[in-house]
Amino acid sequence: MGKGPSPLPIPSHVTIETHPHSPSQASQEPAVPVPDVDGNEGAVDSLDASIDRLPLHARTAWSWLEVIIEVKASPKRAPFACGPHIKPGQFLSHAYGDEHGISRGQSLQYCLQVLHRQHRIFVFTISICGNGYARFVRVDHSSALVSEQFHYLTQPDIIGTFLYRLAKLDMAGRGHDPTATLATKDEADKFAALKAQYQNSPSIVHILEKATTEGWPTYKLTVNCAETRPAVQCETSIEGDPDGARPPPSPREYLVCRPTYTSRSIIGRATKGFVALDLKENVAVFLKDTWRPSEEAVRTEKSIYEHLWRQPAANMHIPTLLLGDDVRVPGFPPQCTFVPYGAGGTPRVHSRLVFKEVCRGLEDFKGSRELVHAIRDALRGHRWAWEERKMLHRDVSVGNILIYDDPEKPGSQSKGLLCDWELAKSEAEIQNPRASQASRSGTLQFMSALLSWYPQKDHLLSDDLESFMHVLTWCTMMYLPNDAAYSEEKLASTMWNYFDEHSRDHRGSFGKFKSVRKGVSPVVGLPEYHPLNVLIEDLASLCKDHYKTPGMIEKLELTSPFPTIGGPRSLVASDGTVEQDDSHSPEPGFDEDNSTVETEEVQLLPQAQTFVSPLNDHVRFAAAFGRAVGSKNWPLLVKKPKTRRVLIYTPLASRMGTKRTTSTVGESGDSQAHNKRARADEAQVALAGMVQLRLSTPHGEPEDVFS
Repeated sequence: MGKGPSPLPIPSHVTIETHPHSPSQASQEPAVPVPDVDGNEGAVDSLDASIDRLPLHARTAWSWLEVIIEVKASPKRAPFACGPHIKPGQFLSHAYGDEHGISRGQSLQYCLQVLHRQHRIFVFTISICGNGYARFVRVDHSSALVSEQFHYLTQPDIIGTFLYRLAKLDMAGRGHDPTATLATKDEADKFAALKAQYQNSPSIVHILEKATTEGWPTYKLTVNCAETRPAVQCETSIEGDPDGARPPPSPREYLVCRPTYTSRSIIGRATKGFVALDLKENVAVFLKDTWRPSEEAVRTEKSIYEHLWRQPAANMHIPTLLLGDDVRVPGFPPQCTFVPYGAGGTPRVHSRLVFKEVCRGLEDFKGSRELVHAIRDALRGHRWAWEERKMLHRDVSVGNILIYDDPEKPGSQSKGLLCDWELAKSEAEIQNPRASQASRSGTLQFMSALLSWYPQKDHLLSDDLESFMHVLTWCTMMYLPNDAAYSEEKLASTMWNYFDEHSRDHRGSFGKFKSVRKGVSPVVGLPEYHPLNVLIEDLASLCKDHYKTPGMIEKLELTSPFPTIGGPRSLVASDGTVEQDDSHSPEPGFDEDNSTVETEEVQLLPQAQTFVSPLNDHVRFAAAFGRAVGSKNWPLLVKKPKTRRVLIYTPLASRMGTKRTTSTVGESGDSQAHNKRARADEAQVALAGMVQLRLSTPHGEPEDVFS
C-alpha cells in the first residue's frame, strides 16, 4: 500500500479576516512571529510528537484581524480548563500548575496586539482545545468574559451560529470604535506628506516618520467636545474654579496612524499616544487616547488640565490642552467597558485629549545637559502646579516628562514638560484622603523608596521630589557612561535590583530603600566633578536628610501591614537620627515572645520639634538643578544607543514596567522562560475580571450572549 499524504500542520492560531477593506493593505504589514507557550517563534502545538511538521510561513495581519481563533491540542495547554469533568465556575482551574496561566497570558497578548493596531472597544476570541471543547471570550480593558465550555464536535451549531451572527453585525457590533474610520487614500497621502511641513523641526519629522510606518493604516478620529461641562458643575470640581459654562466647541477630526506610545497592559488605562493632523487647522498636534476610571469620585484628567490652565502663566512647563472629551456617538452615552456585577474590575470610560505640543520622550534626549534641562523644567512645572494650583502630580516618571522643540523657533533651547496628570490630587484631597483612589500611585521604578516599601504611606510632596531624582539616575544609568553600562549583564542586574525588583505583596526594592536612606547613588563611574555627578550626589544628600525626619519611619513601621523581618526596622538614636537595627525584627505589635504589646504613637525627641525636611518644599531641589544647569564647564558624555534587550513585564501598576535582561530577541535559554512567566503574570491581572457566561437556555437553544 502506498504511503498516504503528509498530515497538514496545525497552526497555533487562526485569524478570520472579515474586514471589508482591501486585503492588499494587510499584506503590507510586516510579519510578526507568534510564539507558542514554550516561547518558540512560529512553533505550533502537536497532536503527536511523531508527526512530521511542515514549515508554516504566514504573517499575522493584526491591523485587519476580526476574531482570534486559538487551537491547543492538549487540555493542559488550553487557556481555560476544559473537559467532561469540568463544572461551571471551574474554568480557572490550576490542575496543571502554570500551564493554563501561561496560555491565558499568550491569548491576552494576541488581544493586546489587536487593540494596539486597531481602534476597538473589545475583541472576540475562540479558544479551541483538542479534546473537543471550546469557549468564547470577549476581552476589553476592564475584564474578560468567558463563556461556558461546549463540545464543538457534538454541538457544531454553536460555533456556526456565533460566526453567522458575527458576520451579520456592523463594525461597532464586532467591537470597532464607530468614531474611528479608515481614512481615504487622499487623507492618508495628506497625513504622509505632513512631515514636509516641518522640515525645520527634525524632531517632529522623526516622530512623523515613525507614525507613517508601512503596514499601519491611517484612521480619521472624531473628538467630540459638544458636552464640555464647567468644572464647577462636576462633583469632582476643584475649589476656586470659576462659574459659568463656556461655549461648547464643535467636534474636530484628526488623522492618525501608528501610535508613538502604547501601554503594555491590556487591563487599565491602555493609553495610546498619536501625533495627529488637525484637519481644520492643518497642523500637527498630539492626541492622547485612554480609558479612564468611571468612578464619580475620581477627577478626570481633562478637568485637572482645565484647572491648571485656568489662568495661564509664562513657562508653566505643562502641555497645552486644546480640547478633549469622553468618546461618544451623538445621542448615546460615552463608550464604556463592560464589567458584570460581582465580577471585579474597574469600569472605564473612553476618553481623548488633544494637546498643542508634539514632543520627544525624555529617553530621546540628545545629551546629558539636555537631560538635566528637561528634568529641571519638569520640576518647575511641578512646583508651579503645587504652589499656584495646589495640585500634586503623584506619578513623576521617565514616561511623563517630555522634551519639546518649538517648530516656530528652530534651533532654540528645547524645554521639558510634565505631562499625564490623571493621578494628580489637590492639597485638600491629600490632607483629607478619600477612598476615590489608592493612596499610593505612580510608576514602581520611580516611586520614592518610602512609598514603594510602605504601601500604606500617604503620597506627599517629598515623594514626588524624590521621584525626580530616580528619573535622573535611571536615564543616566541606561544611556550615559557609568560602571554598570560597560556590561549589559551588569547593567541589567543593577537596574533590576535598584529599580524593578518587587515582591508578591507589591513592595518595591529594599536595596533602593537602603541606598536612598544612606544617601548613596546607584550611579557609579561618572567623572567626579562633572555637573551631572555633582547634581546626583546633591539630590541623594537631600533625600538622605529627609529620611532622618524623626519618627517618620517608626510610624510607618508601626502601621505597616507586612512583617518587618529582614526589612528596614529602625531605631531613633540619641541625636535624633534614624539608625538601622540589624538585629532580629519582630512583627509590629508583638515582642520577642510573640506576646501582644500596644503600638502607641512614636514619641519624638526634642530635636524633632525643630527639624524641617529639605523635601518639605521645592526650594533646595530646584537650587541643586539650578547650579547644575548654570555650570559653564560641562564635559561631553557620549549617549549610548538603545539595545535589543528583551523587555519583560513587571507589575502592571508600573507603566514603565520592564525587567531588563541581556538576552536578545530569538535567543534560546532563560529568555524563553522569562517570556512564559511574563505571559502568566499578565494573565493573572485579568483573572479578577473574568466571569463565565452560560451558553445555553433551559431549552438547550444557544443563547445570544454576544449580539
